Amino acid sequence: MNIDETKAILTLANALDPRVQVNKPTLDLWAKVLHGSPVAACHAAVSLFYERYAEPTNRPVVDAPMIRRIISHETERAAAVTQAIEPRKPVLTEPRIRQRVLDRFRDEYEAGRRQGNGERAYNTAMRATGDHRQAQAAQREAEAAA
Repeated sequence: MNIDETKAILTLANALDPRVQVNKPTLDLWAKVLHGSPVAACHAAVSLFYERYAEPTNRPVVDAPMIRRIISHETERAAAVTQAIEPRKPVLTEPRIRQRVLDRFRDEYEAGRRQGNGERAYNTAMRATGDHRQAQAAQREAEAAA
């Protein structure tokens, strides 16, 4: 935003509220604070500020940081409204996704069961014979059978 655009916004604020001074220091301050803000958003923020305060007796004097705050608040509000309108994507509602999850669960369950059968066979063979090689052979047979 350049100085002429800032001066137009400051003049608009002065037209709505004569307490806003249009002078060089105020213009420089507003230009510095509102630098990078869109001109249309600044005009809308000044108008919105004066729409919010219906009674002129209780209304504070508008300043550049307040305008910047209104712009950021309205931008965040518009983004939140846009996000709220977009539907959420379903996670597990499609049958093939459910089937994939169930298949993975079944595979993991079977792998755990085979491993448990092998460990059980190993432990039983070790208790019965005391021979490590025979226990390992029994464990491999149990895992293969399952």
